[in-house]
Amino acid sequence: IRVATWNIAGGHRSVQAPTAFSAFDQRSKVTGEVLRWEGAFGCYFVALQECEGPEAYAEMLGTYELAGSAEAVATRGCVHLYVRRNMTYERVDVGRSDPCVAVRIDCGEGEASAGSLVIAAVHLPVGDCAGKRQRILGHVVGSTGVDAERVLFVGDMNAKDGEVDDICQQLKLNQARYSGASWGVPGNGFYADLPATGRGLRKDRVLFGK
Repeated sequence: IRVATWNIAGGHRSVQAPTAFSAFDQRSKVTGEVLRWEGAFGCYFVALQECEGPEAYAEMLGTYELAGSAEAVATRGCVHLYVRRNMTYERVDVGRSDPCVAVRIDCGEGEASAGSLVIAAVHLPVGDCAGKRQRILGHVVGSTGVDAERVLFVGDMNAKDGEVDDICQQLKLNQARYSGASWGVPGNGFYADLPATGRGLRKDRVLFGK
């Protein structure tokens, strides 16, 4: 299972972009990069955060279909979860209060619940609210009808390393670790007032069941 996640800051234009660079140009660049990932890495699922609205991006629909979208009220925009076409999946109802879109796929034989895996795309609240972030993930697990070991979370979790370690311990999850950072990286000139955070932070995560 190959997944990808990207907070695309939809509707925000880089301060380095030329004046004539439009929202359409930005969306074309973003979707073009996502489709390049599909060609290079064969991504089955793509989670996007801070999309401008709930509607699918038309540029994606030749390769993917939009499984669903959810508004991220505490942060910005909408969460989209795209599934590669010709894959069989079922939308999972996790309620309308959480910034999450989830789908269930069948990964084995026998009873569906025994071989199923839930992919959950999230955009968790930012700021001093670690308990709230953990409660959202816990609620999603409880809503899926499967054990945490059969849930794969992907998205912008707005959580530092120590907090993610605590979440993994409490919910019995692992994380796909990576080097580098996904926010506040020195030299990133997208926002004029991007805060200096040393080497940057890993806010974007993939968590999966033990």
